[in-house]
Amino acid sequence: MTRVERAVQAAAAVANKRKRQADRKKRLSLLQRYVEQTYYYEGYFGRHADLNICVTHAMRQDMRDAWDVSAATVYDKPPSWNFRKLNDEERHNFYVKLARYSEEFKTFRTDCSASNANGEFADGEEKLLETRFSYRDNDEKVHLRNDRPLILISSTSWTEDEDFGLLLDALRLDLPMKVVDMFGCALPVIVKRFACIGELVSDGYNGRLFDTAHELSHIIKTFACGFPLYSTVSLQQLNTLASNIQADPLISWSKNWDACMWPLVRNYGALSAEDLARRQR
Repeated sequence: MTRVERAVQAAAAVANKRKRQADRKKRLSLLQRYVEQTYYYEGYFGRHADLNICVTHAMRQDMRDAWDVSAATVYDKPPSWNFRKLNDEERHNFYVKLARYSEEFKTFRTDCSASNANGEFADGEEKLLETRFSYRDNDEKVHLRNDRPLILISSTSWTEDEDFGLLLDALRLDLPMKVVDMFGCALPVIVKRFACIGELVSDGYNGRLFDTAHELSHIIKTFACGFPLYSTVSLQQLNTLASNIQADPLISWSKNWDACMWPLVRNYGALSAEDLARRQR
C-alpha cells in the first residue's frame, strides 16, 4: 500500500468515526427530547387526573415537588395465592423434590435417604425419604430436624450490569419486589440500606439493614449461631422477625387492596377483593 493510499484510508476511517459520533449524538438527542416530552405529559395529565397512585411516600413527595401532583401511597403486596409460608408437609415435599432433582442438591440428602446403589431415588419411595431438613416418622407425620442447617438465599436483580446505575438511581423512590415476595412467604430479609427502604423493612422488626460488609457478616453470624435450637432469647432474633412478618394485618395483596386501595376507587365502580372472589366463585 502506497503512502497516498494509507493517507486516504486513514482519512476515511476518521470520517466514518465522526459520522458514527454524529449519528449517536442525533439518536441521543431524539431520545432526550422524547424523555423530556414524556416527563411533561406525565406531569400535565397527572395534575388533571381524578386519582394518582404511587408505591412509596418518597415517590409521592417527588411527584408533588416535580409536578405539583397529589397522590395516594398504596404499597405493593404479594398475592396470597402465589406467596405464602409452607407448612411442614409442604416443606418436606419441597426438600424431597430438590434432593431428587439433580446432583446439585445432593447435599439435601442424608445417609438414610431411600436410594439405589447409583444414588438415584426409586419411584414410589418419596414418602420414606429423609432430608437434612426434615423427616417422616412411622406415623407418616413430618417433622423438621433439630440439626437442620440454615438456608440463606442470596437474591439479586436480573438487571444487566451496564444498567445497574439506573437501578441504583431508582432506589431513591422505589422498593424491591423481591423483598415484598419474601415477606409474603414469612421470610425475614437482610437488605442494603438505601433511601426509602425504611418504608418496607423496619430494622430489627421484620428484617435487618446493613451498610458495610462487616455489618452483613455480623448479622448472618447472629442468625446462624445456634440455629435452629437457639439457646438464649438474644439468639432467637430470626424467629422473632418471621413472627412479626406474619403478624402484619396487611401482608397479602387482597387485604391491602380492601384496606387501602378499594376506599379510593369504590366510587368508580371497583369491587373489593372479597366481592371479586365471590363473583369468581
